[in-house]
Amino acid sequence: MIQLIRQIAVRIETAFQEDDTVISSDRRIPSSVIFRALRSIRPLLENHFGDPIKCRYPGYRDEDADFCSQPEEGFRVLEYLVDFSFSRFSIPQAIGDHRAEPIQDGRFKIVFSAESELGTPNEVCRDLLKLLDVRSSIRCLLFSRRVRQASVERLNNRILSVLNNHAFFDETRNGWLFISLYIQDTKVRCCFYTLGDDFNSFALIQPQA
Repeated sequence: MIQLIRQIAVRIETAFQEDDTVISSDRRIPSSVIFRALRSIRPLLENHFGDPIKCRYPGYRDEDADFCSQPEEGFRVLEYLVDFSFSRFSIPQAIGDHRAEPIQDGRFKIVFSAESELGTPNEVCRDLLKLLDVRSSIRCLLFSRRVRQASVERLNNRILSVLNNHAFFDETRNGWLFISLYIQDTKVRCCFYTLGDDFNSFALIQPQA
């Protein structure tokens, strides 16, 4: 799993670099920019988990969403449980919507879930709980980079505490990606982390390594 997470980090970093949106350092990073970067990892998930991989987030219009015989009857893509997710098979297929193609080989499952919270530590940790409560192969938490080292350490300790306070944390240990975001030269920059070998610390991911 760590190799896939490293590949995901490389792809997300590249997507942010290639995005043409100009962002001022005193401006909040638009959700649309974050979601476009996350959406870019679809081929990696398809290669690892198999087709079909379906994406959803607020405002997303999926160019390859499930359609009925009439295009105007296509399904609207809705947020489900978390800010952003990829699943193997679609929700209409999972719930047996009569307009959807029946699931053939496999079962519905969420393979990647993400929460993006650029606010306070309380808000970050509240969204982290959502990720812990969702069954997902990979969980990704995105948040604003703290400038002062003391603030970095406080937030890190809060995140680790939330993880260890959750009854089902042990079942999720091997699939975490934490992304600290900041703006430099009008572009979104990232620092990537996963959990250390002791599962009670953070390990820096070097995407270009």
